[in-house]
Amino acid sequence: METRTIPELLQVLLDNEDLFKGGLCVLTNTLYNRDIITVEEMDLLNGFLSESLPTATYSNNLLRYPTHRYCFPYGQWQPRKEWLQKQIEYSKNFES
Repeated sequence: METRTIPELLQVLLDNEDLFKGGLCVLTNTLYNRDIITVEEMDLLNGFLSESLPTATYSNNLLRYPTHRYCFPYGQWQPRKEWLQKQIEYSKNFES
């Protein structure tokens, strides 16, 4: 199987909202663990996310987990969905 492109993989993230539990990085790992994406695709997505996500400023429990930071409020799908949609559009325009 050929490795999917970033826009295709971002769409996979969008299409699996039902598996979302906290953050996009966790969702990426869940998709890999459920054989929805390959290890190569997981690495590609994680690299893209680490370079492209906004600065991590949110925490689900700053006192208990001071190093666990999120780029969007913990557990909220809507801001992540909007960001993914914008990234898909930008990536499609950039690739063409």
